[in-house]
Amino acid sequence: MNMKTKVFSLAIISLFLFFTSVSFAQNNGLSVSITKINNSIYSVNDAGKHIITFEISGIESQRHADNLSKSMSGYRGVEEFKLTPIEGTNNWKATGVLYKYAKDDYFKYFFKFMKVSEVIIDNNKVLIENL
Repeated sequence: MNMKTKVFSLAIISLFLFFTSVSFAQNNGLSVSITKINNSIYSVNDAGKHIITFEISGIESQRHADNLSKSMSGYRGVEEFKLTPIEGTNNWKATGVLYKYAKDDYFKYFFKFMKVSEVIIDNNKVLIENL
């Protein structure tokens, strides 16, 4: 290989690594805080649907919130997903209406799909795999 090819290849690899790391960093900055209701992270309404409400931080803009809300609304078992900014903070209130089959192990995949890096339940950090 000549010198131009080596420099070009190195530049392409560097750009790929840079954009991959930037994308990874943006997607893993979400933190979720949940307060249990009756010893559970969700409640059940009269129709038998599961409702989860939590505070989320790490959303960078209204566009990010809109994209996250749209993405989560399309996730299996999600009938409705709403994000509302919490006044005076950079945090958002999330409310999800989920199908009746959403049990505790469902939320492990729910938060992974959401690209959450940290889950805090009743002020205790919990590994997503342990939900």
